[in-house]
Amino acid sequence: MQRPSQRTPSQLRPVSITRGYTKHAEGSVLIAFGDTKVLCTASVEDKVPGFLKGKGQGWLTAEYGMLPRSTHTRTDREAARGKQSGRTQEIQRLIGRSMRAVVDLTALGERTIQIDCDVFMTGAGAFVEVQGTAEGAAFNRTEMDALLDLASTGIATLVARQKQAIAG
Repeated sequence: MQRPSQRTPSQLRPVSITRGYTKHAEGSVLIAFGDTKVLCTASVEDKVPGFLKGKGQGWLTAEYGMLPRSTHTRTDREAARGKQSGRTQEIQRLIGRSMRAVVDLTALGERTIQIDCDVFMTGAGAFVEVQGTAEGAAFNRTEMDALLDLASTGIATLVARQKQAIAG
């Protein structure tokens, strides 16, 4: 299958990571994957949800949203419609689950970190979540294994880029 960008199946889009992109967030980064640019911020609050009060651990949660012209046609802001789409809710949950899988919540104390960004995987190279949908034709186990191998290579490359960005 030929990609619209003419990249090979194993070729990642160009990646750039700019730390400290916003002034007021406790942490922020602008990350670009080719033409896709995502502003990620982390905000810290000295409180936890009620179900964690007094348990000595923190919480990490996420919000996600697409800007109106992030696609070929204008997408309405979901706030204007009064509710989030199922896709937005699914992505937010995926981000939260992915982050909680790699963060030691007990090290946070009773604090909440609110993440506003897109998804990334663990530094250990493990898969937090795998999603796949056959568009037009189903894929077999051999093809799935090949896709996971490509994902592992991509994850390793992105983790290395993230570590490089963190080191400054």
